[in-house]
Parts: sequence; structure tokens; C-alpha cells
Amino acid sequence: DRAFDSVGKATQDQSLAMLALHGELIFFGDASGPPAPVDPDHLYDRCLKVGAFGLNVDRDRPAWATARKELLAWVESGELEILISRRLPLAEAAEAHRLLEGRSTTGKVVLLLSEG
Repeated sequence: DRAFDSVGKATQDQSLAMLALHGELIFFGDASGPPAPVDPDHLYDRCLKVGAFGLNVDRDRPAWATARKELLAWVESGELEILISRRLPLAEAAEAHRLLEGRSTTGKVVLLLSEG
């Protein structure tokens, strides 16, 4: 029904193709490049919608400060759990990048300043 696409150019066609009738594609990043303009004529048959959003932290600084405080409170209370899949020493930062670029991780990769 809905696809959230952070990759952009490389996945745009697949994201549109997988949508159900009345589906919606939301772009929120362009890791592979910006998505191509969408021809509305290609949306009519399946009644699709395409939108986008960005996180402009400069637009409303007080709201972002509040959001960061709430997010931290959720993590501290355990209401929101952050999955950390790998912890690597800072000396292995290149390996961390290889793992991320190879899409072989789930969750966060954390670089440690020191062992322990």
C-alpha cells in the first residue's frame, strides 16, 4: 500500500511497480541520486500518489530540540529500542563503511573509541 524510498534513482521504478491500487510512494532520500520526475499519466491507472519529505532542522529549531528530548526519553525508558548489530573499534572504521555500503548490516554500526 505504501513504499518509503530512501534510495531514490536506483529504486524508483521498483518502488512504483510494487504499489497496490491506491498506493503511495514517499521519497525521503536520494542515496543513489535524486528520483526522476514522475509523469502523472503513469499514476492514473492504479490511482497512485507520490510524495516526499525532508528533515530540515533549521526550519523550526525549538520543535527539533523538543523532538530530540522526547526521542532520548523513549530510548532511556526502553519504550524505543535501538538495534546495534555491530560494535567495531575506531581503527576498523573502513570495515564499518564496507559493511554499510554492502548492506550486510541490520540496525546500527557503532564505532568505539576504546575497547571496553
